[in-house]
Parts: sequence; structure tokens; C-alpha cells
Amino acid sequence: MLTKIISELNESNSSNYKLEILKKYKDDPDFQKLIQMTYDPRFNYGISKNKMLKELKGKQKKRVVYNIKDILNFLEKISDQHLRGLKPFRELTEMLLQTSDDISVMVCNILGHTLGSGINITQITKIFGYDFKPKYMRCSVLNKKTLTKIKFPAILQVKMDGTYREIHIGETITGRTRSGESFINKILFEQMKNLPKGYYFGEITVPGVNRMEANGLINSDNPPEASEVFTVWDHLTDEEYKTCKVRRYWSRLIELQTIPDLPINVRVVKSKMVESKEEMFGIVNNWIQSGEEGGVLKSLDLGFKDGTATEQIKIKPYVDCEMRVTGFVPGSLGTKREGMIGALEFENDEHTIKGSCSGFSDAILKQISKDPKSCIGKIISVMFTDITKSDSGYGLLHPRFIEFRDDKDETDSLEKCQMLREMSYML
Repeated sequence: MLTKIISELNESNSSNYKLEILKKYKDDPDFQKLIQMTYDPRFNYGISKNKMLKELKGKQKKRVVYNIKDILNFLEKISDQHLRGLKPFRELTEMLLQTSDDISVMVCNILGHTLGSGINITQITKIFGYDFKPKYMRCSVLNKKTLTKIKFPAILQVKMDGTYREIHIGETITGRTRSGESFINKILFEQMKNLPKGYYFGEITVPGVNRMEANGLINSDNPPEASEVFTVWDHLTDEEYKTCKVRRYWSRLIELQTIPDLPINVRVVKSKMVESKEEMFGIVNNWIQSGEEGGVLKSLDLGFKDGTATEQIKIKPYVDCEMRVTGFVPGSLGTKREGMIGALEFENDEHTIKGSCSGFSDAILKQISKDPKSCIGKIISVMFTDITKSDSGYGLLHPRFIEFRDDKDETDSLEKCQMLREMSYML
């Protein structure tokens, strides 16, 4: 039945047609399970789709023994029990050699978190009502308007330079990334098991290792679990997380700071009470000069929401520069940007700075995606926080699209970008 549904989904590229097929089978329990095991990031199999396709290539198929339910049950076991290594990989390989070609293709797509049928998370959410992502409260960007939203005195915290994690302590301990993928650190979880129950929000870092290298290690197949530190800035009870009706932030922070015998791999973010924006800017400037990424300013009464909060502001020295569009990156399969662009590639005219950026509004994203090739050669304003150097040249740290600049016909040089960056340290 599942292969029949996939076949139907592939009969037309029309978005409305695919929505109708999803509606048609939305109450089928096997299809519901297939959708969840494919698109819910909490299902983590630890097996690369490309690696499996490479393994199967050229191998002789055997007698059909396994059906799709058998293989889905095995994948569920891999995910639930966090099985990793050669043994589950080899077992799954054998199962795929002993099933039909249609099922083998479907399972490889599941490993890549897509059904390969042109459906995306937005459509799935619309039809099934699934919410695959955790709640995430973003910071507002610093400007004159957002700064008026904060009443002083306020809380200023070091902006962490790691990888975001949400850790939940209940009957068991689970972790998720911002996108909802499963996160596991057995050493950290064992240390945290006696902390108050609920949701903890923070970032994982590896002290003594630079950001780019550390984040690569953290997201690798063999993360340095013993060296990972979880720096936490908020804690909610289960009920607070569910309803978003919470205690004021000052109370939540004090409770975090007064937890007795905090585990060695858990820290509370560095915080200061500031009485004015002048004091805040001075402290952030000192932090940046000492190597920190920036700061986060929070209201004492900050609540909690799934979305951008006006009462917490990222204090980070952004700089604008002009770059020329040289290409584009397609949106990732299985995400809301599938079938659209994911990012614009850029370069300056002297070929010293290269990179790519996103950060488009929905309207701009749709406009660009209609004819992305028409953007090539145009000048864009790009926001960034620093200039990085590698063997291949220079790049912009945290680049973000601002707007097209039809009024300009040249880009900024490396020298000018460096000058702008130096000026930004004055905040």
C-alpha cells in the first residue's frame, strides 16, 4: 500500500495534486508512521543515504524476504535504541538486498529524511498537523526600535558561540537540536539526571577549541562527549513549556544560578545586571575585545514564546557591505524551501571575498525562486559580524541578506570591509 501511495504522489508535480493525495491517505496508520519516520527529526538512524546507495550499487539482489513493515520496525529499533556502527548498517543492507526495488528506494529516501516525492514539511504540517520542531525563542536584532522595548535595569549575558540544544529531564533525558533532530550525550545526561525536571535551553561548546572546529566535532558521528559543555540560560517546567505561561525571567535565572552541586559539564551563562544602554555597550565591547561573540540583553520580565521575542536582543556588531550575486544554492529536500532557493552565492569584484547568504523574507524568497538565474550579477547588501580567512581566501562570518541594491554597480573591497569591521568595534 505504501509503495502505491508513493507512486501516486509521483504522478504529478502539482502542489495541489500532492496535497490531495496526502489528504486522501492521511488517516492510514501505516502512511502516518511512514511520514513521521521520514520527516520527524527525532527519528535518527545514524546511516547516510548516500553511503547506503553506494553500498547497494552493483550488488546482486536476493530473494524477497522482507516487506516495508519489517524494515520500518528495524529502523524504529535503530532510532529508539540509538544503535550505531557496522552491525546495524550491515543488517539493514541485507534487508534491502532481500526486498523489492521500490521498497529499497523508499527506505534509502527515509534515511535522507525525504520521500523523494516533492512534498515538504509545510504541506505535511498542513495536512497532518504534526509539529516536528521544538519551541525556540529567537532574539530580536539590535536597532533603535528594538532597544526601546527593554526597560533598564536589565540582564546582559554573554552570547554563546556554540551549537543550540534543548534538553528535557523527565522519566528519561532527551535532547533536541533547533531543527528537532535527536541529540545524545550519555555522559552529560548522566550528570544532569538529578537536576530539577523540565526543559533546559543552552548551547554546547568544546572549551579550548575554536567555534568552527568545535561545532564540526559536536555535529560529527563521533562527538567528543566527555569534553562537551552545556551552558544553559533558561529552564522551564513541563507545564510552562506547554502553555508558554511562565515565571518572570529574573526568577528563572536566579533558580538556575542557585542549583546546588551543578554538574561539571553544565554551566550557567555569564550574566550581569546593567542599569543603562551605555553600560551595556561598554561591557559588550569589552567582551568582544576579549574574544566573546557578543551579548544578549534581556528584560527582567522576559517570558517565553515560540518565535522572536522583542524583550531579548542580540547585541552583536553587525556590518553591511555590498557583494555581487554569482549563483544560488537550491533549498534542501524535505524542508519548506524544497523547490525554492536556499541561499545566494556572492563574491566581491576583486575576487577576495566569497560566500553565500540567506535570511530572506517570504516575499523575497518567492520572488527570487521564480527565476533565480535573473539574480546573478546583481548587487546585494550583506550583513556580517566578522571577516574570516582560510586557504581559499576571505569570507564573511554570519552573512545575512539585507536587500538588492539596484542603485549600486560595484562591490566593496576587502580593505573597505575590514575598515567597516574595525569601526563596528566601537558599537
